[in-house]
Amino acid sequence: MRPAAYIVKLSKDWFPHTKFQVRRSGEDAQPSDEGVDSKSITELVLAGFCHGDEVCVQVSGRCETMAAEFFKIVWENLEGYTDDERGVKARLAGLIDDAFLGIDDPDLIGFNTAVFQTSRKEDSDGVQECRAVATINDHLHNLSLPMLPLIAKHFDVGLQIAFELTPSDGIFSFGMNEQNGFELDYTRILRLNVEIGTRITVLTRGTNRVEANTAVTSVLRNLWQCDDWIRQRPKGLESDAAIVELLAFAKSLGRFQSPENTSISNPYISNLLSPRRVFMNNERSEFSKQGILRQLLSSQVQDYGLDMALVLKGVQDAERREQVVLREGFALAHGAVERTPRVAISFGVYRKGVVWDGANRVVRLVCMVLVAKDCYGTWRDYLRKMGILFSSNRDLQEQLIQSRDSEDFCATLRCAEKAMVK
Repeated sequence: MRPAAYIVKLSKDWFPHTKFQVRRSGEDAQPSDEGVDSKSITELVLAGFCHGDEVCVQVSGRCETMAAEFFKIVWENLEGYTDDERGVKARLAGLIDDAFLGIDDPDLIGFNTAVFQTSRKEDSDGVQECRAVATINDHLHNLSLPMLPLIAKHFDVGLQIAFELTPSDGIFSFGMNEQNGFELDYTRILRLNVEIGTRITVLTRGTNRVEANTAVTSVLRNLWQCDDWIRQRPKGLESDAAIVELLAFAKSLGRFQSPENTSISNPYISNLLSPRRVFMNNERSEFSKQGILRQLLSSQVQDYGLDMALVLKGVQDAERREQVVLREGFALAHGAVERTPRVAISFGVYRKGVVWDGANRVVRLVCMVLVAKDCYGTWRDYLRKMGILFSSNRDLQEQLIQSRDSEDFCATLRCAEKAMVK
């Protein structure tokens, strides 16, 4: 019923003067199959379309080119809608927004585009503008936010972004253009309560308004991935070459996005983990707490070119301020770094057990997290996820400890996360 309701809304509310007939094609087609009206939820549900069914859609009437394209996008990208309605809606809106900018439909002349999330029009001064809505999948950070005026400058357009916060907070709008030197009030924006899932209206004006609008919305919709990309390129971000590379990266995400990365949330915890960052120690291995910390930090220090002594000191300082023991036998250590990694996770299994603190608590599973200082809010989101994951699955901790190897560990964790989403 849920995905069917979305298709009905698309067909009925967006295209009131267009007729849709949907029927099976391919091997499942029947000669007597006359098709069903996609504006009728009863007909859609009773037709019994299943995952993988190939269909033929006959569209006629007003804006039939656009209607057919939008229907195709929705029909082919409904996976996961029942389990994550909000996230899939946002993904579909993004795909439709991008498609709208490239559609050449003669019926669009004089058509009221207000029903769509993207529109092109002229303002009161006769200046052409392009407008779109992006729903962010990350917090705003010190590194990703300054890329927006750089993109505007690259395309030489006026850019305005408006954050739609809670009803009590209202809408906050910020503009940048050649007249103000493409400056953006980063401090004020970062103080706003811009949560994951916030809708941001993007308005561009100028000759390259369409390309610039597409670029900005692509970055915002894939913000956590772009933020991670930026952190791994520490120099030359202001150059045109860096902007071009970032935009190409953001554009590619729309084509190769995996379902667990498209919801309005940070990705799965297991997405941050690889077998080389899981240390499976046998029953004979003896470790001190200091030895555990060094082992868990080893791959992260090597991968990101960090100083082990400085990172270790940061972890110990953080523990003195806040010690995290998620469950009996499971401890979590964390430390902050200046720029990168954004968020990096490693796990260690210590079957013999190690005394962890002054209360003589013994742990057999330890998680190590390194996080950039400006990404602390993102790290707290992951911590909440981890707490919910292990509290809702009482057997997960022991299952991870008993994993055959690091690959089995990663697979077990991922399976538990997917089950929690369902």
